[in-house]
Amino acid sequence: MAKEFNPDVKVKARYENSAEYVILYLEDGTVIAEHRYLMEKSLQRKLQYNEVVHHIDENKHNNALENLELILRGTHTKQHAKPARTVTLTCANPKCKKTFEKRFRVYSDGLRAGQVDFYCNKSCSSAHFGRYRPKTNLPQ
Repeated sequence: MAKEFNPDVKVKARYENSAEYVILYLEDGTVIAEHRYLMEKSLQRKLQYNEVVHHIDENKHNNALENLELILRGTHTKQHAKPARTVTLTCANPKCKKTFEKRFRVYSDGLRAGQVDFYCNKSCSSAHFGRYRPKTNLPQ
C-alpha cells in the first residue's frame, strides 16, 4: 500500500542512479527520484500514477522547481517520441526484389533488433519460405 504524503520526512541520503537521475533515501525508508520528491513537496500531495515530472530543459540534474513541470504520462510520451522515418527497402524474396517504402517509428536505424529480411507483402514472404502456393498451381 502506498504511503501517505508526509511533508516532515527528512532526506537521509542521495545518489545518482544509472539513468543519471538524483535518487533520495528518506528517513521513513522511501526511495524516490529527487524531481518527484520536490514536486510532491510543492504540491503537498503524492503524485498520481498518470502524472510525470518533466525537466523542461531536459537536464536530469537541474531539479529547480522552475525547471520542473507536472504533465500527464501520455503527453510526456508524445513529447519524447521519435519522429517516424520512411526507409526504402528491397524485398528479400530473390524472385521479386521489388523496392518499397516502410515507415519506422521506434528504431532510429529503421530496422528491428535482429530482423534482417523485409518483404513487400505477406505473399512474397510466404512464397520465399515455400508455404505459399499460388492459385494457378492448384489441381483443376
